Amino acid sequence: MWKLVERAVGAAMNAHYARSHAQQAPLYANTRIGTDTVVFVHGLHGHILETWGKFPEFLANDSELPHLDVLMWGYRATVFPGALPIEKVGEALAGFVREQTEQEAEIYFVGHSMGGLVILRGLCDEAKEGRARQRPASLTRHVHLYATPSNGSEVAGAIDATVGFLPRVGHFLAGHLKELRRGKFCDTLMRDVVEHLYRPHIDPGDENHKVDIPIKACVGERDIAVTETSAKAIFKHPAPVLILVATHLTVKEPEKPSDLCYRAFRESLVPLYTRWFHDLSVRAIDQHDPIAQAEVFQRCKEPAVLRLENNRPIGGGPAVSDARIEELLSVAMRLAKDARDLRFGRALDLAVVELMRRGR
Repeated sequence: MWKLVERAVGAAMNAHYARSHAQQAPLYANTRIGTDTVVFVHGLHGHILETWGKFPEFLANDSELPHLDVLMWGYRATVFPGALPIEKVGEALAGFVREQTEQEAEIYFVGHSMGGLVILRGLCDEAKEGRARQRPASLTRHVHLYATPSNGSEVAGAIDATVGFLPRVGHFLAGHLKELRRGKFCDTLMRDVVEHLYRPHIDPGDENHKVDIPIKACVGERDIAVTETSAKAIFKHPAPVLILVATHLTVKEPEKPSDLCYRAFRESLVPLYTRWFHDLSVRAIDQHDPIAQAEVFQRCKEPAVLRLENNRPIGGGPAVSDARIEELLSVAMRLAKDARDLRFGRALDLAVVELMRRGR
């Protein structure tokens, strides 16, 4: 009798989870142009889209950054039976990104809670298998963790310990709980991260097994699921960020682009794209490289259009044509070429001012 009840309850829970998380196939949150890609990975019982609130929208429309493809990646993350081990999920994530993003695209991973463990495990195993100089590990420029239990979750441990004493419950509550609690899985993962990803000492001959990837941790001040110590773990460079008032769920859900939980990620990208825009500008202007010119136009068109629209004089002015966009971007590239540390967004703003001063 009890076995029938157990199976019925377990089947009902699995069915409910499947219904509420039906859309888990990877998808792009914006128009894909085949360029540098931000990959969002949700956590336990998270949803491929709902986990992140307005975050992908803000990123896709950020006028301070060039166009980035925004990829939402989903998987079965549950305390119920049937979930793949994190190791296998990380392997699937790395394989998908390798096969489905462009050959030269740089990668930025963003993980919430257990999603961060999936990212780290996947990248570690790529390096351990001798693929540190191959995609995606070789082109991963940043990993951003929101409330990831890098040292394990005491809450997960307490739940796992509790259901262990309740066999009628423990029979259908299992899933990822054992990996999330403090213990062997997280301890091994952190050792591998130090050895292969996070500021490793790379001797000649180590290049296939080690890659230096910046990892930033964001911590919710009111997170009762993951302690501040576990979320920060070993990650001190770049410095971790404490999101005031944020809980385990809201730590990655900005209400507006100025919210710290969004800015913490955006500001990690700004220095990279400051250098990117400077280097492309040098190639386009000094070396007359048409490929560099085309990349600037393709990836910077949207923020250029936004600025031109916002600065059109009352009653009209020049239409935002391709020629007008190219004119603005040409001025911005000249400014960036001459000032290596000029931020991408600031270069566009100054270019608008110069065009207005010319009366154009």
